[in-house]
Amino acid sequence: MDGVCPLCKREDQVLSLAGYWGGLPPSSENYPKLRQPDGATINYLYAVGVAIVGVLLMVAGGWVLGLLVILAGAGWGFVMNRQVTAAEHKRTIWQRSKWCGRCAHVFDPKAF
Repeated sequence: MDGVCPLCKREDQVLSLAGYWGGLPPSSENYPKLRQPDGATINYLYAVGVAIVGVLLMVAGGWVLGLLVILAGAGWGFVMNRQVTAAEHKRTIWQRSKWCGRCAHVFDPKAF
């Protein structure tokens, strides 16, 4: 069923989205609309830096504030990790998606 378009119910024009997009010229109208989603641009060093500041605050005697800053750094790192996971999930779906040349519909074959 993964080679059949769910919209027009035909299979004669169904192509891999990655293959179709790879053959498009950059000046094509569909080129920016169908391109692979960007990966997450994350720099964990900022979250680590915040956690280090928290450790330094704890060493300097500010236990409560230091602990809060460490927790903030850990939370920030957790949120960034979730962003990376979500971006990779979108890229995986794009990679397995199909494009119907008959009705110009993009679909994930695993969703049907």
